[in-house]
Amino acid sequence: TATKAASAPYATASSAATGIGGQTQDYDALWEERGPSDYDRRHTSSISGAWNLDYYKGANPLLKHLFNGWQISPIVTLNSGAPVNILTGANNNDDSYGNNRPNVVQGQDPFLDPHRSRAAVAAQWFNTKAFAANGPGKGIGPGGADGNTPRDYLRAPGYRDIDLGIFRTIQLKERLKLQVRGEASNAFNMVNLAAPTANLASSINGQVTAAVANSNRQIQLGMRLTF
Repeated sequence: TATKAASAPYATASSAATGIGGQTQDYDALWEERGPSDYDRRHTSSISGAWNLDYYKGANPLLKHLFNGWQISPIVTLNSGAPVNILTGANNNDDSYGNNRPNVVQGQDPFLDPHRSRAAVAAQWFNTKAFAANGPGKGIGPGGADGNTPRDYLRAPGYRDIDLGIFRTIQLKERLKLQVRGEASNAFNMVNLAAPTANLASSINGQVTAAVANSNRQIQLGMRLTF
C-alpha cells in the first residue's frame, strides 16, 4: 500500500499545534503569528509490502526446504522536514517575553542546498547571514520592534527510514508450524539529522548537532509456534 498526504499548511495564533503562546513574538500583534502549523509536513509517504518466496517447484526436498517458506516485509517511510521557528534570543521589543524573531536580509537566500555532504549540512543547515536582529524602533521589519520573519519559517531536515522483516516458516507437522522472525527498524542505519539550532544569540546558530532520537538501527529476533 502507499499513501501520500499534506498537512494543513497554515495555522493562526489560536490553532498552532503545540500552542504558540510559548513563542509568540508580540501579543499585541497576533496577526504576525500566521504561518505553518508546528506539525506541518508537506510530504509524507509510507509504503509497505510482503514478498513470499515459494518459487522452487522441483523434486529435491532439501532445495525445497532451503528456498521456500521465506517472507520479506519492508516498510519505507519518507517525510519532509518539520517547521523550525528562528528567534533572536533577545527582547528588543521590550514585551518581557524574549521571543523576538529576526528580520530577513534582502538579497540573501535563507535556504541552502540540502544535497550537500552530511558534514556540510550539519555545519550550516540554513544561511545564517540571511537574518538580522530586530528593533529598536516601532512596527515590523528593519528597524522595527518586531522582526518580519514569519513564524516557523525554516524547515528541519527530512526523515527516511526502511524497516525490514524477514520470516521463515517451517512446517513441522500437518497443523504445526514454527516461524523464525528477524525484524529491524532502520535496517540500513540511515542517519536522520535533527532540527538545527535557530537562535541568533547562539554560537551554534544554523548547526545540526544531533540525530533524531531513537532513529538508529535496532534488531530483534524471535520465534512463533502455530498449532
